[in-house]
Order: sequence, then C-alpha cells, then structure tokens
Amino acid sequence: MNLIRYIDGLQEKGLFCFSGAEAASALGSGVDATRAALRRLRHKGALAMPFRGYYVIVPPEYR
Repeated sequence: MNLIRYIDGLQEKGLFCFSGAEAASALGSGVDATRAALRRLRHKGALAMPFRGYYVIVPPEYR
C-alpha cells in the first residue's frame, strides 16, 4: 500500500486527519521514509500539518 492510497482510503471513510505514526504502521514502512513522503505531499499542498506529527488532508477543491 502506498501513501496516496492510504490517504484516499481515509477520505472514503470520512476521516480527514491522522498522525504520522498511524500512517507508518498502516503502510508498514519506516518512520523516516513515511515522514519524507508526508513532507513531499505537504509541499504539494495535499496535506497540512497544524502541529508536529499530526496531518490534515486538504480536499482538492481547497488546494
């Protein structure tokens, strides 16, 4: 499972926030690799990070 599919799955369930640790455990990847992927999505505008380790999914209409 990749990060984009994980985020899409959360949105399908109506969830728009998650922690970095939750994402790492769901993906089965290392914390550093997950953190780097989340950082790339933040720079693209797909995610916001209101405080360290907590991410909010930005819907496409607000990107």
